[in-house]
Amino acid sequence: MIEQLFTLQGKTALITGGGKGIGAMMTQGLIESGADVIIASRSLETCEAFAAEMNKLGKGKCTGMTVDLSSIENITAFAEKLSDQVGHLDILINNSGASWGAPLEDYPEKGWDKVMDLNVKAVFFLTKSLLPLLKKQASQENPSRIVMISSVAAVSPDSMMAYSY
Repeated sequence: MIEQLFTLQGKTALITGGGKGIGAMMTQGLIESGADVIIASRSLETCEAFAAEMNKLGKGKCTGMTVDLSSIENITAFAEKLSDQVGHLDILINNSGASWGAPLEDYPEKGWDKVMDLNVKAVFFLTKSLLPLLKKQASQENPSRIVMISSVAAVSPDSMMAYSY
């Protein structure tokens, strides 16, 4: 059992894109380890439905929130709302991301901008906005953790025509 290896009891985590795909798998892993997990994406309905499923596990607690990471204003507002709801963050998993596939000669600027804005700019500014929550209970012996998730397109962009990746 995972509890024999380690526990995340008492830890609070945020996973962007935590209600689907690999984000959902990470959410379940953290919940099963006893963490309280906030999952956030543009779809509150998806987050709340998955949170309800995770809360049936009877271990950690899962909460769904909505966030649109497409602007710094949205990111700042989300960080303030999250700060009102939780006292601290121990784990931030930047999992939300976008891809855009097109042949190199046809690759559009809007595709480049979409990927860069969500996968790079939003990650930086969300992390920056959440630093106060991440520092709140962090110590040298027990630091907060920030995890950046990428896809296989990051190491082989040409195979998927995901050049901005």
